[in-house]
Amino acid sequence: RNMAMNAEQIAAAVQAAIAAMLPAIQPAQAHNPIAATVFAKSPARAIVDLIDYSTKAGSSVYAINTSPLPTMFSLEAPNISGLLNELTNRARSAKWEDIFNIPVGGTGTTKNINEHTRQSQNNYQLYECLNRSVTIETKDQLAQDESDYRNAHDYDGVSYLKLILEKASASTRTTASVIRKKFAKLDTYIIDIASEDIKAFNTSWNIFLKHT
Repeated sequence: RNMAMNAEQIAAAVQAAIAAMLPAIQPAQAHNPIAATVFAKSPARAIVDLIDYSTKAGSSVYAINTSPLPTMFSLEAPNISGLLNELTNRARSAKWEDIFNIPVGGTGTTKNINEHTRQSQNNYQLYECLNRSVTIETKDQLAQDESDYRNAHDYDGVSYLKLILEKASASTRTTASVIRKKFAKLDTYIIDIASEDIKAFNTSWNIFLKHT
């Protein structure tokens, strides 16, 4: 009987101790919540809105997204499908899908990107990536038309890609007017086709080049 009472007393004491601890624990949890892990397949895709470049994480994302593509691109021997293949992979990991469906104007480049947005950051990242992925000779050729890819704020990645494709296609006997029409559908290829089947994307682009 005494042993049973002692066991009951111990159980009651433990419950009382736990109850006394709760008020002290709960405020600490409120001030220091444990954030749920965000699932993402790349660092850039884990960031929902603006990237804070003042942080180590933000600087790391910028460095990754703007690093050169695996293969240097040259207008002397343009491999358009290779460029777009590698760019599609980068766009997927860098979360650039939102910039490929923006209308590209003439001089002054893309008109519909607000400056202080993730879209603007992505657009500049694209420029930096492409500029680091072309040969010096190609940079010199592109620089002759700098007004086509530089706006009032900075360099414009989407328009830079447009100019690269125009000049590369011209050297493969594709007219600029036709490539503009094809470029207008590039976001569909990158988001819909390439994300599902990169081989189908490359095949489609190669067929286009052969028939223009």
